Formats: sequence, structure tokens, C-alpha cells
Amino acid sequence: MKSSSRYVPKRKAKIKWKLISPLLVLLLLLSYIIVALAFPKPIEVKESKFKICDYNLVKAQNVLSKVSYPETIDMQEHLFYGETLNLFHSAYNISTADYFIGKSIILRNMCNGKEWMDVLERGIDGQIPLEQLEEGFYEVYITDNLLEKRVFSNSIFYDTFYTVRRNGFANRIDVVADPDLIETPYTGKSILDKPYLFIKVSQVSEVPSDVVDVFIDPAHSTNNGYVDDFGEDTTLGKEADILLAMATKLKSDLESYGLNVLLARTNSSIVNTYGVGGRLDTAYASHAKYYISLDFRNSTISSNRGSSIVHSHYSSNVFATAIFKSYIKSTGLVSITGSEGNIDGVIRSNLIDNLDAYFYIREAGGKILNAGIFSESSKTNASFAKDNIFGMQAVALDLLYVSNPTDFAILKNNQDTLVENITLGFVNYLKVSQQE
Repeated sequence: MKSSSRYVPKRKAKIKWKLISPLLVLLLLLSYIIVALAFPKPIEVKESKFKICDYNLVKAQNVLSKVSYPETIDMQEHLFYGETLNLFHSAYNISTADYFIGKSIILRNMCNGKEWMDVLERGIDGQIPLEQLEEGFYEVYITDNLLEKRVFSNSIFYDTFYTVRRNGFANRIDVVADPDLIETPYTGKSILDKPYLFIKVSQVSEVPSDVVDVFIDPAHSTNNGYVDDFGEDTTLGKEADILLAMATKLKSDLESYGLNVLLARTNSSIVNTYGVGGRLDTAYASHAKYYISLDFRNSTISSNRGSSIVHSHYSSNVFATAIFKSYIKSTGLVSITGSEGNIDGVIRSNLIDNLDAYFYIREAGGKILNAGIFSESSKTNASFAKDNIFGMQAVALDLLYVSNPTDFAILKNNQDTLVENITLGFVNYLKVSQQE
């Protein structure tokens, strides 16, 4: 019997997955690490919607979520005048001393723990000097009945303000009150329990070009009916032209100190004082902090002579005095006599119905000086001045009596020197240095 052979297929080798799978995982992991090292992805740190010190969002949340103020006091209004921030416990009333007046204020810098302290004065340039504050994020306290009380607002707001440019820098000021100042880590709950007042100060080298430091207003060339000549002497031309020439030089001199300066007029064309499109409207739109009016005096009595400067009844005389003392030195000028204050020629504005009688000063001051309500002419300013929280600190400088032979001779022979003295008084007050 023949033997028969059978085909027996070869057995397929089994893949040992238990051994290979870990190797594959390890290989993929190594590949991921190599790619990650070769092409690192930047770590994204989420910033807060409102920057606090140098904190990222998580740190800002940790800091603000832990604040607790057992004693608080409310603030109804805040108003600016020049570079000063004024705080009011009650709705602002120009003729009434607010509850905050005479109390100590503390600004506590959350970034470094330092404090700025002072007493709130009645004068509208006597509260918080924004140009003097160091960089930081400040909590605001009022000392009331020997207790430090954290100030909060009755409304939510974000206001931005720039101080004057000084030696290449300015302070950007953010005055804010919002319980949702930053994103909250809680569900259905704000980061803060009240709209506490904060003041953020940032030193900046770039200020928007449309933000002006000083607005200069050479009088005349309006429809207000000014006398506009020098009588029989025609050698200087019209008063309007000389005032413009002096204002133009003052602008150039101040710009050499790095200030941004705007003139109310640049030629002999008529530019009205009041109303939309007028000088005051232009000044408000420029965000100027200081307003300087230049004019001459005139009299039918030729022996009358002298110079003067007027400031608001509600401000101190410090700014006006700084300019005036420098202006009258070493030119033969004299100040008018009988003025109120510690120096002749520096005049505190009279009041009519508790408002500054001098219209430039009143109408440039915004809400804090009740601009836009005094007269029918003033009411044409109401749309841009009446409720404007950013008031300009204004002075009116009457340069001399053009009707007096001695004063007139000084004007003819020392016109540039007069302007240079105004410049020096102003920049010394601001503490700015000439730019190289």
C-alpha cells in the first residue's frame, strides 16, 4: 500500500501586541517631545480687560477677590480743573462746601504699598494733583471721624485724562469705578461688591496728538465790539495783530519746552468766543488743561497804567502769581494797585450770582465753574461746557495800558521780552525743562 503525503499549511506568526503597543506609544511620545522642543508653542497668559499693575488675569482676580472694606463712603461726583481731580460726597454745588472738604484723603498704591496723603481743600485746584502722582493703581480712602473709609461711586464710569507733557512724559490717568472692573472668577457674581473708586496712573511718552496742553487766546477779532486800534499811533498796527504776534511767539516758546499748544486764532479773521465752533468750543475739543487769555487795557485817562492777571474766585492764586511775577520783572512794567491777595496785580475774580464775573475764566471751567448757564451768550456754550467734567484752569492776563505813553513804549521796545517772561513763569510753574 502506497503511503500518501498530506499538505500541512504553515502557521502564521502571531504579532505580539502586548510587546509592540508600549513601544508604539513610547515612539509617539518621543516624536511629540521632539516636535514640541523643535517648535515650541508660546504659553498664552490671559490678561485682564483692565490692566492692574503688572498682574495677569489670575493674579488680578486673586488680589481683587480678597479685598474687604468694612468702612465705606460714597462719592456723588468727580470733576477735573486744570490738572486737579476733585471729589464730592454730594451732588456738586459751587456755592456750598462739600462734606469731603477739610478731610484727609489717602491714595494707596496696590502695586507697591506706598501712600499719598493730603487734605482736601475748598479751592478747585487744591485737591488731587494728578501730575504729582507716581505710577500705580490706587485705592482711594477718606478719613471720616478718625476712620479710613473706602470711597465708592454711585455710578459706573471710566474716564481717561492726560496731564501736561513734562520733559518728554505725561501721566495718563484712568479714573474708574466698576464692580466688573475685571473678569470675575465667580458664577453670577462681580469681582467687587461695589463700584469702588480707583485711580490708575501710567507714565507715557506718547500722548495723542489731538490732546493739547495749553490754549492761548489773543483777544479781539470777534463780533464783541472791542476797540481795536492804538489811537493816533499807527506804528504797531491793530491791537488784534499785536496780540496775535505775541500769542504766536508764546506758542513757539512753549513748544520749545515740549508742550503742545493751540491758538484760538491764527489770522485776523473773525472767530467768535461763544457758541459751537467758537474759541471756547475749540478749547474744550482740544482737551487743554490751561487757558491763557491775552489782552490790553485802555483808558481815557492817560495816566492810568499797569498790568494785571485775573484767576477764578474759586481757585488759589498760585498759577496766576507764578506767571505774573515773571511777566513784570525787568521790563519797567508795574502792576495795578489795590488788588486782592499777596501781590498787586494778581486779582481774584469778582462774583455775580456766585459765578465768576470774568467770562473767559468762567466759561473755560466746565461744570466745576458752572459754565454755560450765566447769560444768553453763555447758554450757547451749554452743549459742550455745561456738563463737561474736564474744566480748564484759566487766567486772563491784561498786558498793559496801551493808552499810557510809558506802557506803550515798553510794548514797542520789549515785546519779545514780555512774551519770554510769560513763558518762563509758566514753565517754572509746570516744572518743565527746555527740549534739546
